[in-house]
Amino acid sequence: GGGRPPLPPLASSPSHLAAPLPSTPEFSMGGAAAGSDSGCLAWGAAACTAGSGPRWLFRNATSVELEGIAPHPAAFEGESIPQTIPVTYVRCVFASPLAPDGPQVVVAQALVDTGAADCELREGLVRRLGPLPMVAKGLLYETVAGRVTHDSFEVLLMVEGRSCVAAATVSSEERFDPDSEDPCTDEAIIGFAALAAMRWAVDCTTRCV
Repeated sequence: GGGRPPLPPLASSPSHLAAPLPSTPEFSMGGAAAGSDSGCLAWGAAACTAGSGPRWLFRNATSVELEGIAPHPAAFEGESIPQTIPVTYVRCVFASPLAPDGPQVVVAQALVDTGAADCELREGLVRRLGPLPMVAKGLLYETVAGRVTHDSFEVLLMVEGRSCVAAATVSSEERFDPDSEDPCTDEAIIGFAALAAMRWAVDCTTRCV
């Protein structure tokens, strides 16, 4: 809807030498940002350039609602992992803040986890997005397997017509091996910061948002 404030100027301190956003006039911010160290996740031969620090997020456990981004027909959707546990899942799309109109990946069943602050995305899908701005490095997360260290990255997330920029960690491909010591079947997890930014409430009775 209307009434959204325009994008503020990007931070210009040495740790946030921001490159211009792609030319998308309708791309606007729907909330307030919060703050961290700059950096960039560059997969394969993709290079990390100066100014590839976070656009909106300055720390973890924060998210900002955005308007003007949407899934495109060329978004990659692989063969999803069938989910059998009766919890809440949503269909969602991820993209890189460095290229909102670039590669996108679809996750047919992303776990909605109100006990997690940040999002998580499978490594193989992250690789398809290209470089991602780094939000923080070496953060300690409390998980069911104990405390683990992760880097976190800024991603664009779209869920049923709403979108935001969120912090996400990467779930390694090794965890999707059935013989893994810490197996995983969730290709993506949506944490409460992103849910709040997109104004999604979770209905535990019907298992939907």
